[in-house]
Amino acid sequence: MIRIEPYNDSEVKSVLNDLLKDKSFLQFIKTNLNKSTSKFLSIPGSSFLVMQLFKSKIKKINTIDEFQDQVKIVLKSVVDQTIDNFETSGLEKIDKTKPYLFIGNHRDITLDSALCNFSLDAVGLETTFNAIGDNLVSVGWMGDLLRLNKSFVISRTGESKKDIYANLLKASEFIKDKLQSGNHVWIAQKQGRSKDGLDKTDPAVLKMLHMALRKETKFEDLTDHYNIIPCSVSYEIDPLAKEKASHLQGEIKTEVKYGKNSRVDIFIDNPKGKNCFIEVKSVTLSRLKGLSEFPDAKTTRGSKHLIELAEMSKKGNDCYLVYLIQRKDVEMFSIAKDIDEEYYKNSIIAKNNGVKFIAFSCEVSKKGINVIQQVNINEN
Repeated sequence: MIRIEPYNDSEVKSVLNDLLKDKSFLQFIKTNLNKSTSKFLSIPGSSFLVMQLFKSKIKKINTIDEFQDQVKIVLKSVVDQTIDNFETSGLEKIDKTKPYLFIGNHRDITLDSALCNFSLDAVGLETTFNAIGDNLVSVGWMGDLLRLNKSFVISRTGESKKDIYANLLKASEFIKDKLQSGNHVWIAQKQGRSKDGLDKTDPAVLKMLHMALRKETKFEDLTDHYNIIPCSVSYEIDPLAKEKASHLQGEIKTEVKYGKNSRVDIFIDNPKGKNCFIEVKSVTLSRLKGLSEFPDAKTTRGSKHLIELAEMSKKGNDCYLVYLIQRKDVEMFSIAKDIDEEYYKNSIIAKNNGVKFIAFSCEVSKKGINVIQQVNINEN
């Protein structure tokens, strides 16, 4: 049976010493020294010196907290150098005296939980114990690094159903123990990353969480025992953009009839996968600075499109509603509930049935319309 627990302080020194002897690990570090952003690393022999300094620093680490202190330095550097604007919301509502179970959407294998912890650390909260799949520990040195960083393994494999059940129960009991001991835990909302862009929690994850509580409480009372916080991370450049695009391959058609006497703006006929229906709406309304809204008047036709897309999505198709905002002075998009409550209600139904909503700000000129960037949608 695979070890699921992270390392503890008594194991740190031995694990790090083994890592410093691991040729694959050392080669990985050496290969990823970024010479393009460091004038020093362009000097002959500098890489060797950096490696010696790296080994010296590693030898001074004796505890998990000391290891995470170094991880925090690296993560801050990543945020500072690769993110122009890192924003968080909701942290002010967290009670610092309670342990939380963060259930997050999944875009990037390591950054999702790392950015969650970066945000928690910034407000003085302890970092989480992070659930990872057993595929990530198949490479020895990678598994060591993850376990040093408070990661535990959820193994969904085994030689028999009994083995699989035992592995999942062990993970469930580990999560229960950590939460009841006052620690925070992060877990992805489903196995694997959301390559289809559909962020829905897999019921199997919730059932696994309940396994350790099955003798104490009913499944529907799970939230009475755990303080669950949905954790959503959004990237301007989606790590899964290529994978999502593969779902949209096929012949592109416009104004195709579908549903009950409707026409979809864009239809992608994909013989090797899911067909895709895309409705596009033009947005001009902005009543508050930085906020764009749709619709600007009651729209029976718009509601009809939402209902039709929901039906197509329920049948297994990829369905998108794209809002093209005809202005570049906005940072957020929202459904104008006060203008058309029926459209708002139908948008909730569509979302619950798997329709994906996307908004883009645009620059309008005599030459045409150019998309500037994706805009966050306010789930009001």
